Amino acid sequence: MPIKLQHLGLLVLLSSISAYAFADNAINDCWAHAQTHWQVYTCLDQKIKAQQQNLNEAYQKAEASTQSFAPANPQLAKQLLANLQSSKENFDQYEKTQCNYVLAAGAGGSGAGDMKAGCMIDLMQSQTQLLENYLGAGS
Repeated sequence: MPIKLQHLGLLVLLSSISAYAFADNAINDCWAHAQTHWQVYTCLDQKIKAQQQNLNEAYQKAEASTQSFAPANPQLAKQLLANLQSSKENFDQYEKTQCNYVLAAGAGGSGAGDMKAGCMIDLMQSQTQLLENYLGAGS
């Protein structure tokens, strides 16, 4: 059965995503140290937990940094803390939506779960870096 043009485009897109996604990330790192897919799954799960802890610590440091404004400007501190909480909630929703998209793009293949895990790790690392760079969470 011939491949329809739209299916060919999707295959090319997914191949491009896969080549890019696996260039230098947690998935490659886990595969480099594993011999089975179960070991990769376990490795990615550990990386997710570690990155979640890093992100939670960055949020806590950003909150503490923001609270340091309270004595001098309580209104500003209150507004910043509300914005930080809103940002966290929006990030959580974005991560869920984006990584479910990545999972669906894997079309049920055996690497789809790995791609979702990699997405989660990458996004949490990015958010942690932003908190550390801009919101006083780096110290």
